[in-house]
Amino acid sequence: MSVFDEFATLMGEAQDPALDVAYNLVARAVLGVEAGTARLLDDLAADVRADDAHGVMAQLFGSDRLLGDSMTYDDPANSFVHQVVERGRGIPLTLSVIAIEVGRRKGVALSPIGMPGHFLVASATAPSHFFDPFHGGQALAAEGCRELYERVTGLATWKSSYLEPINTRGVVLRALNNLKSSYRRRDRVAELRNVMALRARCVELADREAPEFARLMRSLN
Repeated sequence: MSVFDEFATLMGEAQDPALDVAYNLVARAVLGVEAGTARLLDDLAADVRADDAHGVMAQLFGSDRLLGDSMTYDDPANSFVHQVVERGRGIPLTLSVIAIEVGRRKGVALSPIGMPGHFLVASATAPSHFFDPFHGGQALAAEGCRELYERVTGLATWKSSYLEPINTRGVVLRALNNLKSSYRRRDRVAELRNVMALRARCVELADREAPEFARLMRSLN
């Protein structure tokens, strides 16, 4: 079975595919490497002694170990968990994935919050407690999230629904969207082709992605 078929099997119709498995498959498919994503997350979790959301966030992001990458934000490396862990910096989405997966390993449930423009996490047991891994794991109330949204997007279009948890399927789809945009801007066709092949195996993207993928392949012939 190819890595693309493995990805299709994992995603299937599942609403909550395992993030560590999904990100490892994406790295294998796009970069052609065995990233060891689960092992790296295991190692991170082993160094965390906290047993609540605030403690996990403080230990992961309250030092210089994992930082928000504001200088090379659009670098595709920021969308791969293994590269973020190795480099020590990443974007809100990938840092949030790391928080969720480390939290899961410590018995601390964190929910993905797909706020447009800036991904966050929330405590699954205290849903009004939000955290921003990109900014040192800062704790935020709903009003602080709104202010962050307006600052990042420059828009006054806030909706309270932006703070509702999403499933892990939505997390993986958002990661693939980021990678597609980043590789396209860089004209990195080989990686773009692989990302589009993954996207074509997601049922909600297949109808529009498969024809675009076919056009890309024809342009290379």
